[in-house]
Amino acid sequence: MNGKTRKHSWPVSLAMMFAVVGMLAAMVAMAALPGVSSAQSPPPPPPPPGSGGTPPTGAEPPAPPAAPAAPVDDSIASSSTSASANVKLTLTIGALPMNLADGSSIVLYLEDDYKVPDSIDRNDVYFIVPDSDDQRTNNGGRVFATYAVEISDDDHFGGDDDWDIQVFVPDFDTRDVDAAAGFQGPNMGETLELVITKGAGINNPSEAHDSNNTYTSGYKWSYVVLEPGDSVPTISNDDDASANAKTAHANTADDLFVRSKISLDDEDNDRGYELTVTGSGFNNGTSAAVHVLHNARYHVAAYWETLDCAGMKAAMGSDDDKFCFHYSLNTRDMTYSLGSGSAVFTALSDEEKMEVSEMVQSRLLCNTVLREGSREGIATVGSDDKVAVSFEVTVPTFQSGDQNYICMVDGEGRASVSDVEQFELLPSIRIVPSSAAAGDTVTVFAQDYPSGGGGLQELKIAGQVVYPASAARPGNAVDVSHTSIGNDGSATATFDLPGS
Repeated sequence: MNGKTRKHSWPVSLAMMFAVVGMLAAMVAMAALPGVSSAQSPPPPPPPPGSGGTPPTGAEPPAPPAAPAAPVDDSIASSSTSASANVKLTLTIGALPMNLADGSSIVLYLEDDYKVPDSIDRNDVYFIVPDSDDQRTNNGGRVFATYAVEISDDDHFGGDDDWDIQVFVPDFDTRDVDAAAGFQGPNMGETLELVITKGAGINNPSEAHDSNNTYTSGYKWSYVVLEPGDSVPTISNDDDASANAKTAHANTADDLFVRSKISLDDEDNDRGYELTVTGSGFNNGTSAAVHVLHNARYHVAAYWETLDCAGMKAAMGSDDDKFCFHYSLNTRDMTYSLGSGSAVFTALSDEEKMEVSEMVQSRLLCNTVLREGSREGIATVGSDDKVAVSFEVTVPTFQSGDQNYICMVDGEGRASVSDVEQFELLPSIRIVPSSAAAGDTVTVFAQDYPSGGGGLQELKIAGQVVYPASAARPGNAVDVSHTSIGNDGSATATFDLPGS
């Protein structure tokens, strides 16, 4: 929340202005989680055989053998999961299948929903051999493409007009040509990164791929490594590209994600405000609805308690017993805390337990809002896969504070599962009637304050304090009948408007 302070004024027929000031105080106690204990240092290595168990005085014990480097997985990373976003793409090839000679190339495949320009400048594409200290590979530094980048489309992934982007491998020794020993490139077994920067102009699809409210469905990608002279092969969902090229690897996992997302035109305001929720990545032509649920995290915890261990793991799409744990629910004030769990969960540190709980909350939050919340507005998604839904902030759907959770879903089931927004309902004061004459009874309504405690502290008319009674100006005092702010966050104060 941005912590903005808003001022409210009301018209009165008299040449006066009212001000009601409520002073509230709240204390929040936060318990620090115990830190994760540091692991003990490993024992020193044993002395070498034949030393009698005691190393010579002043001699260092032999160093243990270095652990082999962990293998690097093939992967692709995008700089954004937002629909239509201009993105940087980083393809990582964990272990090259061959030495890369002059004329060899890397081909990156993307589904046709990506927006790829007709041409990509060589200065927007570069290679890295990470952790290299060899001049042959520029000591791990960037090596920009020197040949033209070739872009085409074909029936890859079993669809129409999917993209293939072919980048030819440059000479990685960037020293003066006279000092270089011919063409130098990465060798078999080395890790290679191909980076296509935002400047290349590739944009995400405008619509989220996933229509099942899960985290597991994304857009397909693939790559091949080609020897000099090889043509770009056509691949399908089930192909291992090595069947189509001399040496290659294809990864057609659903690993490039584009998410449906939402934003609020204001994150905090009072009741009566016309709130607009804008969504992107939804399906054009369908209806998108906005749902609101107060204290949704408690509802997630309550739902979690209806599941057994198998159901908990199924809800998380995992077979890990760390997800078999319970919440302790306080139904009186709708709060929760972590409770008991499986042996695997119990063995975790307090910090790790909180991380597991947050994984559960994040995964189930949107669907809980959609299942148990109130539908507040609906609109049709435009041809650009964007939508704006407007509705009035009302009580009791919205309640005091920032625990009002908002999620959007379209007619095909696409939902902002990874982007649930919070709205803070701010306290406000309303005066009835809005216009009054001397002697009229005026009522001040305080609403949406934190429940319990506090009340009317001061009343000013035309800048003069009239409540509580001023000893210096007793004639200005007015009688005020009022109540303290109750458990519902509201209070009223009534008085007769004095004359001029």
